[in-house]
Amino acid sequence: MLRVAILCKTLLKGGAEKQALILAKSLLGKDVDVCLINWYQGKADPENLKFIEDNSIKYYPLRGGLLKKLIRVSKILKEENKFQFPFFP
Repeated sequence: MLRVAILCKTLLKGGAEKQALILAKSLLGKDVDVCLINWYQGKADPENLKFIEDNSIKYYPLRGGLLKKLIRVSKILKEENKFQFPFFP
């Protein structure tokens, strides 16, 4: 099974955010394991969050400083088995 992680800076109303959500939904229909990572936890439009919930997309909002976010992203990717970092066995 193919696994994909989509990283978005925000999930506010906008073209790139809308395309990321549409991509995630369409990949789910093709037997692809998808997760959506939001770099800024507090910057998400309620309609987009409802779309994520309605379509059962795995959603990971990030919070904290740069180092904390980078560590969290690496843990998410490792948990989802999407990518193995050479420095995280």
